[in-house]
Amino acid sequence: MESRKPTRKKKTKKLSRQVGFINLIMTSVVVMLFCFVGYAVHAAGNAFIFIEQCGKILEAGISDDTLLHKKEISRYLELYEKEGSAAGDSKEYKSILAGLEYLKKAGGFSNASLIYCKDKTAYSVIDTAVGPEGIGRTDIPRNTDITTATGLNDEIFYLYVRDNIRYMASEKVIVESGNGPCYLSLELNFEDVAEKRTWFVLNSIGAFLIIGFVIGLINYRYLRRVASKPLGILTEAARNFAKSGGYTREDIIDVNIKSNNEIGVLYNEFRSMEGRIVDYTEEITSITAEKEHLLGQLDIAVRLKLNLMPNVYPAFPEEESFDLYVDMLPIEKIGGDFYDFFRLDRDHIAIVIADIFDGGSASALFMVAFKNVLTQFAGYGLTPEKTISAVSNRLYRDNIDNLTLSAWYGVYEISSGQIIAVSAGHEEPLVIGEKGIRETGEGGIGWVIGMAEDIEYESYSFTLEKGEALFLYTDGVTEAENPDGEEFGIDRLTGSIKIKDSAVEIVSGAQKAMTEFEGGSAPKDDSTMLCLLRRREVE
Repeated sequence: MESRKPTRKKKTKKLSRQVGFINLIMTSVVVMLFCFVGYAVHAAGNAFIFIEQCGKILEAGISDDTLLHKKEISRYLELYEKEGSAAGDSKEYKSILAGLEYLKKAGGFSNASLIYCKDKTAYSVIDTAVGPEGIGRTDIPRNTDITTATGLNDEIFYLYVRDNIRYMASEKVIVESGNGPCYLSLELNFEDVAEKRTWFVLNSIGAFLIIGFVIGLINYRYLRRVASKPLGILTEAARNFAKSGGYTREDIIDVNIKSNNEIGVLYNEFRSMEGRIVDYTEEITSITAEKEHLLGQLDIAVRLKLNLMPNVYPAFPEEESFDLYVDMLPIEKIGGDFYDFFRLDRDHIAIVIADIFDGGSASALFMVAFKNVLTQFAGYGLTPEKTISAVSNRLYRDNIDNLTLSAWYGVYEISSGQIIAVSAGHEEPLVIGEKGIRETGEGGIGWVIGMAEDIEYESYSFTLEKGEALFLYTDGVTEAENPDGEEFGIDRLTGSIKIKDSAVEIVSGAQKAMTEFEGGSAPKDDSTMLCLLRRREVE
């Protein structure tokens, strides 16, 4: 008996060492896999968020000329070529720097800059972090060829280290100059991200060392059954989530792990972590989509109000025989009213007022198309009815959104006061004089524009006598409501229009009457009034 005890003790000790060794190996492997997967999930989540956010900011900076004007950048590059760092005193530098500061603040980046590539060398020409003294700096770190676009949507994404701080940067060509491309660069400080990732790995190692210690107390077979297999399943599920890249709720791990020990806690934490990643991804996507929608609506509205419709008066300062004025009261959302006037030749002025039967960005774009096509065909010297027919045909063929508009288009002959006009479903104008309002002798209201193809319109003519005025309006005027829901109507409108010595006085009188009738009620539609006054002869 005594001779067998040492052997038994040795065998038991050897077995415990074997189980401990296997436990150490398994624990080490699981720790490495967990850290790898956790690092991949953490890195993928941060990279995904950065790429999505950076891609949107880059697109905004590249496409929106109100932030970074490409012509202004080209002029600045020319100044840089001639003056070097002295270009920092130019107004172009200050304007571009303001745009870069806006992009930097909007995206939460650490830096935004313009990088100019010439003769295989990259120069920092504007840098929000350095200022004018950094113009011309060439020590720009990067680990990829500046001429090779890699990453999402052809942006260049790369990592670099400056002053022991890791940065992630993205670049995209914004203009092509004669000597080389100029890139828009956005940078993100990853120091905080790296610190959190380090604590994540250290905490993971500590948790698994505890698990390994507990597992070391049981035998090898039990270890495989209750630990190794569940960990393998969990690791594979977590790896699949990281590889999926979609980060949806369907991708969150859901495996048969019902343990109440550390593995079960780890599984629940994985599910909770992946749920937070999905929630954050959905939130970022929703916010980005909403911002894109609002920016797109605002951009179209600004272009519509500022670029499409003239708003400088007197409209034709060189003409003394007539006066023209327009007043538009837009509502908060993008409305559909439109007006324009332009000279056809020395003796003829084109006048148009229109109302698109919808709101939003699509209608604004339809309005842009209407203006461009009308201006094009009016310039061919066609009669008003043929001009409107040609415009309707062109818009109908390209009208994928089935939008329509009503319009009144007239050509005013300055010397005689004659007006040849076409009505495409729009309210007929009023002619006012000393004796009140008279008929225009209209030829009928035609179809609205964009409804069908090959519509034939009829024109009619009338003459503005000296001292008379033509008054055009949209339905937002007559349909304006007071607090009781009663409409302003055509009778109140005609009663408020009085002949005056200027077009602006006539419009202001009608506008004042409508506003007082509304009594502070919020308007439901744009209201536009246009007046053309043929002046009396001055003796």
